Amino acid sequence: MPCRFQNALDLSGPPTKKSRTQRLVTDPVAGRLEYLPRARDRVLELTSRHPFLVQSLCNQVFERAAVTGRRRVTPDIVEEAAAELVQDNEHFRTLWDYAGGERRRLLLALCDQLAQEPDAVDIDLLQRKLDELGVPLRRRRELLDDIAELRDLELMDLIDSPRGRAYGLSVPLMGKWLQQNVDFQDIVHRARQEAMEA
Repeated sequence: MPCRFQNALDLSGPPTKKSRTQRLVTDPVAGRLEYLPRARDRVLELTSRHPFLVQSLCNQVFERAAVTGRRRVTPDIVEEAAAELVQDNEHFRTLWDYAGGERRRLLLALCDQLAQEPDAVDIDLLQRKLDELGVPLRRRRELLDDIAELRDLELMDLIDSPRGRAYGLSVPLMGKWLQQNVDFQDIVHRARQEAMEA
């Protein structure tokens, strides 16, 4: 069974979720570090409020603050800590491996790459991009099954975007990991090979 993001500390639910996850960021370092509200919120955004990832990123922020001697945590410090955290991160590598196929991994990479495009990342756009990259589908159902599996693994989700509902990475921090650790052309090549062998 794949290692999912959720653990025994359930931070989902009504409005109390926000205050509980904010406390997960600020309480452990109270009196030692002061998080600016935007920095605290950026931690929560990058981690999608998953407790393990919140703690991991906050630990990286704490280590960075200890080295630099800074007591006030700004959004820039959070971004620098996030970049350090995702360098060859075993947690994200394991999740990447759990995707279960090269086409599924390519879909994750596409969700990250297409996040800034003007069109919503929907099934039609993903299918069109796969075709453009030379990764054919025998049936549209294959794409629907891939997306369903990635959603079950909590790697991809339908998110609200300025362009409406769109597919995206469940955890933005994984996008940073992808950008640093995955060669897009290599994954395209592997997905093409996988398609030819199917």
